[in-house]
Amino acid sequence: EGWKVGTLLDIAEYINGFPFKPTDWKLSGKKIIRIQNLTGTSDIYNFTDKKDVPEKYLVRRGNLLISWSATIGFYFWADDDAYLNQHIFKVVPSEMVLKEYLYALRTKIIEEITGNVHGNTMKHITKGRFDNIKIPLPPIEVQKEIVGQIEVKQKLIQHAEHGIQKL
Repeated sequence: EGWKVGTLLDIAEYINGFPFKPTDWKLSGKKIIRIQNLTGTSDIYNFTDKKDVPEKYLVRRGNLLISWSATIGFYFWADDDAYLNQHIFKVVPSEMVLKEYLYALRTKIIEEITGNVHGNTMKHITKGRFDNIKIPLPPIEVQKEIVGQIEVKQKLIQHAEHGIQKL
C-alpha cells in the first residue's frame, strides 16, 4: 500500500559536473572527480585551485554519484570534499526517496540507461531519457526496510567471503 511509480526526475535533482578544462588542472588544490577515479581505473586525480567553481559542484563524503557517459555506474563518494567533473551527476534526493534505496535500484536503472544510450565513441544517455526512467517508489518506511534487508544480506555475504578467504 502506498507504492507509486515515479520517474528519476520526480525523485531527485541531478547536477551534472563542472566542465573543467585541462588548463584548470593543477598539481594541488581540490580534487576533481573524474569517471576513472570512480571506476578505479585510475587512482591519479587532477586538482584545481580555481576559485569560481559554484558550490553545487562540490561533492561531500556520502554523496551519491551517477556516471552517465562512457562507463555507466552508481557510486557513493567516500573521500574528502572534491569537485565533480562533467559526465557525472551528483544526486540530490527529494524527500520521496532515500539515496540508499536509489542505489539499491542501480542494476535496474543501469539496464534502462544502457538500453537508451547513443553515440559512437562515447556512449551516453540524454538528460530527457534519463529523467523519464521509471522506478518503483514505496513509502520511505518501506524503503528503509528494503535497504536494511539488503545491508543484512551484504554483511552475511562479506562474512562468508571472509570465511572462504581463510580456507
